Amino acid sequence: MFIERYTELTLNEVTTKAELDRKIEENPDDIVPGIKFCLHDLRRTFITIAESLDISYAALKRLLNHSDGNDVTGGYLQITTDRLRDPMERISTRIMELMGIPTTVDVEHDESTSQ
Repeated sequence: MFIERYTELTLNEVTTKAELDRKIEENPDDIVPGIKFCLHDLRRTFITIAESLDISYAALKRLLNHSDGNDVTGGYLQITTDRLRDPMERISTRIMELMGIPTTVDVEHDESTSQ
């Protein structure tokens, strides 16, 4: 409920329920509904993006903090945090790309504007 309410306020460029109610009263057709999702949806999205990048199955399980269960072979694998850094960075970069967030800094542009 919190996420739905928060996104409804944000998407409609208001900060309080009273402001939203006023905006609804003025022009209900301009209201953008809140986004409904559960936290598990975020895990599904994360793993789907990770799998699309060909991240190894063992790394995926570790990044999701899934146990090895009855997987005897998986029990022998010792995946360190350092080994997970690259896959996590690749996943983070892809999520940012999908959101339209720049993932690199234009060094030339930054140097020329600072002079």
